Amino acid sequence: MKIKNRNLPYDDVLAIPREPHLLPKRPTMFFRTLLKTLSAPELRTVDFTYTTKDMERLGPDEPALILMNHSSFIDLKIAATILYPRPFNIVCTSDGFVGKRGLMRSLGCIPTKKFILDTTLVRDMRYAAEELFKLRRR
Repeated sequence: MKIKNRNLPYDDVLAIPREPHLLPKRPTMFFRTLLKTLSAPELRTVDFTYTTKDMERLGPDEPALILMNHSSFIDLKIAATILYPRPFNIVCTSDGFVGKRGLMRSLGCIPTKKFILDTTLVRDMRYAAEELFKLRRR
């Protein structure tokens, strides 16, 4: 998909309406399985391997916060493979949503903008933890 650029005066840019904010979605088993299945060939080509430790201590319905260090453009595929079948939401830059917003949201992606203070992202992460995964407040 090719992104089109236009030169516009500043006032015209300010007049462009913002996209409406949408709350994060919990990915269905269909999309979790689809992502894992479609990710397998690419992960094999890069010889991706992993080991788990003490994962049985985390219950199948227990919410968890997974912190990942951005290592490549296949982070979503890595997370889908390791965490399957557990549902998860992952933070992705908003430019990854161009032309495929519905799909990325269905996969559990939460958009963020680059190089700005994004308080909406924090609210969306909290919503995902509390509402989508029923995180109990203590």
